[in-house]
Amino acid sequence: MTYDVLAFVFLSVSALVIAGGLGKRVRWVSPRLLLAAVLLRIVGSTVRYEVLERFYGGVGDAKGYYGYGLRFAEKIWALDLSPLSYEAWFSGRWWGTHFMRNLSGMVVTVLGPSLRAEFLFFALLSFCGLLALTLAFHRNYPGPVAKRYAAFIWLWPSLWF
Repeated sequence: MTYDVLAFVFLSVSALVIAGGLGKRVRWVSPRLLLAAVLLRIVGSTVRYEVLERFYGGVGDAKGYYGYGLRFAEKIWALDLSPLSYEAWFSGRWWGTHFMRNLSGMVVTVLGPSLRAEFLFFALLSFCGLLALTLAFHRNYPGPVAKRYAAFIWLWPSLWF
């Protein structure tokens, strides 16, 4: 098993364990719904990876960000901290290509050289945003309507990756 797949499996299992624990603590949402939503992110990121590799021939913006992130991470692993400098982060904007390259570099630095794991990380990061939206909705409209809202946005196919 390659590191690419191993890192993906480790991140997948970690996400499912965290979702299982969170599902037991949060009473306003179904633990099964939360686990299903995380599982869909795992499936969605896998499908996204396979589409990029098989249908687009491995060519896409994500590959460019990953390549830059790999070079970024290699510098950090060699204890060259120049990618973390003020100029490297704040010379550009906090959106767009510059920011995504640096963010990809930070993710690859922590997770290791795995495009699959990076896809899953970003899918889970976006799911955290959906969790925050659901919590805000629940605070304003507690009860069954919040559970329906959670099911609606967590299971919406275009939000899986």
